[in-house]
Amino acid sequence: MICFYCKEDRDAINMRPYGPNNAYVCYRCAFATPERKAQTDAAFAKRFKECEGAPVVVLTPDGPLPILPPNKVN
Repeated sequence: MICFYCKEDRDAINMRPYGPNNAYVCYRCAFATPERKAQTDAAFAKRFKECEGAPVVVLTPDGPLPILPPNKVN
């Protein structure tokens, strides 16, 4: 998998969809500048908020995901 910023080929397990328009970025590049860190933090928070109300949240290589979509939770 290619990092949006450094263009290096990395193992998928080391990539996250926290770049511009959900582009995959490596950890090093995600936190390389204050602007990228802010973008990474915002993308993670958005994904985590989407899990609100789910009975269980699973951390995956794509970030936190609910086991059931929030609209399916009783």
